[in-house]
Amino acid sequence: TEAFVYVALNVPVLADKTWIEWPQPEATTLNGPYSGDRESVAKLFSGRLSEGRAAVRHLDVGEAIVIDFDTSALPYLGVLISQGYYGPYDSLKGSVFLGIEPTNGIGDDLQTCESTGTLQYIDPGRELAFWVKLSILDESKDDLPTDSATHSKRL
Repeated sequence: TEAFVYVALNVPVLADKTWIEWPQPEATTLNGPYSGDRESVAKLFSGRLSEGRAAVRHLDVGEAIVIDFDTSALPYLGVLISQGYYGPYDSLKGSVFLGIEPTNGIGDDLQTCESTGTLQYIDPGRELAFWVKLSILDESKDDLPTDSATHSKRL
């Protein structure tokens, strides 16, 4: 499996705008446990997916958030791992963020989407529809998604 590195700051084994094998055994700082002391950030994108499902699990408490999504319209997944990186935002210093983002292109800007061959245009008057489903699971109780724990939004 491959991933596209959109940006990596203070992650020595990764270079911006490159494709890498994923997971990276050398990129141990991208695996948990996470630490705000690292002051690093990495934003990666998957290649084209045939199935849209990703999860973030808190193993200590057995909880997870699962995102299922429509790969016919959103065929890629962006992953953000920020460990204490704060750039111009001092209030974020020491914070840890994990983000999962279904998307229709590889990159957060038009130039990168164009260079990765994933730039899409929506003509005036044309509609683009897709679905995203979020589920919150209590894995310690073998919880399965139920209507009360699952939130869907048609966009």
